[in-house]
Amino acid sequence: MSRRLPLLMAALCLALSTACGSDPEAGDSCSVGEGYCQSSSEALVCDGGSLKLLNCRGANGCSKDDDGDATCTFGDFRAGDPCLSTQENAAQCDASNANQLLRCSGGSMKAEACKGCAVQSGTITCQP
Repeated sequence: MSRRLPLLMAALCLALSTACGSDPEAGDSCSVGEGYCQSSSEALVCDGGSLKLLNCRGANGCSKDDDGDATCTFGDFRAGDPCLSTQENAAQCDASNANQLLRCSGGSMKAEACKGCAVQSGTITCQP
């Protein structure tokens, strides 16, 4: 029985790597809703069954709520930033360039040139 315990513990550590000291990494498999703060401005968020590193440049950055779950405030996307598959086609005006729209496409924010990006009554207007 004592020989089985180390093997059982090793198997459990492989299955639950975060509980055994190994930090989660981008690309690790995950369950929907799973997420971790990597720093105050970055989070690992489950997207399509694997963890994806996202920037949390919003007002609250990345923080843990009362239940210990990670909360990432997105807000200030930049061209090239990764985005979630659930954000596909979501867009916002680029905070650093009034003549540019940022749209989530294929897992990253892509810049689209326009003339005067603005939000009016909750709708983005951006003339090509």
